[in-house]
Amino acid sequence: DPEIEDVLYPADSACRDIAAFDSLCMAHFHGDAPPAKAFTIRAIDLVSALGLPYDSNSCTFKHVRVYMGYNPEHQFKLFVVPVKGAELSPPNINAGQDYLLNSEGHGVPVQPGPTGIRTQYVLDLNTPCPSTCDMSSPLMQKQ
Repeated sequence: DPEIEDVLYPADSACRDIAAFDSLCMAHFHGDAPPAKAFTIRAIDLVSALGLPYDSNSCTFKHVRVYMGYNPEHQFKLFVVPVKGAELSPPNINAGQDYLLNSEGHGVPVQPGPTGIRTQYVLDLNTPCPSTCDMSSPLMQKQ
């Protein structure tokens, strides 16, 4: 199991990688903005996908946001941050507020300015396919 310091990724580097993903998409879509930059996911959906019972009282954050990035090593990335105050059910849809992580991995409000973002983190919990995927899954098959 990874230690928290193994999965913390500097927020300023994540911003660079997210901007690179946006640029890559804009080139692909001939100057149009990417169709999606991030996804907001309910905690209950993540916990349920893991086969665990969901207890809303045990979750500090009820949502996470997953941003897509592209780093200088030409790897696609997914960056995870907790979200406070989001609502995904119409008619009360609300984006909520991203919380970045401190050096202990606890969600804290985004600190403004360049110094704040250099001392905060996002989670980088991913290892891209194909080396870590079930290649027999129908989701991995070409249609």
